[in-house]
Amino acid sequence: MNFHFSIINYLSYDGAMPTAQQTIDWYDEHAEEYAASLKGNEASPYHIYYEKPATFGLLPDLRGKSVLSLGCGSGMDSHSLKRQGASRSVGIDLSKKLIQIAKLEHPDCEFVVGNMEQLPFNNEEFDLVYSSFALHYLPSYEKALKEAFRVLKPAGVIIFSAGHPLGPSMESVISNNEVQDMRLGILKDRVAKTKKVFGNYLSNETFRTHIPEFDVTFWKQPISQTVSQLADAGFVIEKCIEPKPQSEFKKIDPMAYERLLRIPDVIVFRAKKPH
Repeated sequence: MNFHFSIINYLSYDGAMPTAQQTIDWYDEHAEEYAASLKGNEASPYHIYYEKPATFGLLPDLRGKSVLSLGCGSGMDSHSLKRQGASRSVGIDLSKKLIQIAKLEHPDCEFVVGNMEQLPFNNEEFDLVYSSFALHYLPSYEKALKEAFRVLKPAGVIIFSAGHPLGPSMESVISNNEVQDMRLGILKDRVAKTKKVFGNYLSNETFRTHIPEFDVTFWKQPISQTVSQLADAGFVIEKCIEPKPQSEFKKIDPMAYERLLRIPDVIVFRAKKPH
């Protein structure tokens, strides 16, 4: 089953709020099915041939290091980080059911039910904070990034991926022949001397998936906001990647592959806590 998301139902974000309860409930109710979807050859190509190579490609040498995974889900990434040499790999997630699965399937790691905006860890406890497709469940990354900075050792690194804001910024336009047109731009009528603006890149908005079996809520924020939040937390940005899919992706979904070569779905950051 492919759990990659498409978007509908844009709503303006007008105040601080945690991960949507509806999202937590969905993961608890579908924990086993979701965990199974990430395994083996049936896993989403968006993960194994797109997002994962980009995030893992930014990892430092983990031998002897302590690692914390935010929004760890069923623990597969925590296990992968452990296998790459981490002496200690810890995962935290709000879904109790996913944490149960993580503890059962990956006893070599530690897992905690908790909130990435209020981490139950000591100052300067980890060498790396890692997060894959989790921060975009929050309306703002501000608190989570400040907490990540707090628990990182001096010279520690944070690496995280999130949904790219470009796609959710587009406006859906349905034409008379029922063709859906996703637009972000300006339509000029030189005769009537009018302009119409489609989409809104600079807004904070929430959106829900339209795939029936994957009903969760995401937020989008412009890249400038993420950059500012990293800087305000104290981080020095080292890398920002808008990845392209690997060639294997094309064999599975050629239309999505061609789209991702031109319009990104993912953005990945690597930043460092100063000495």
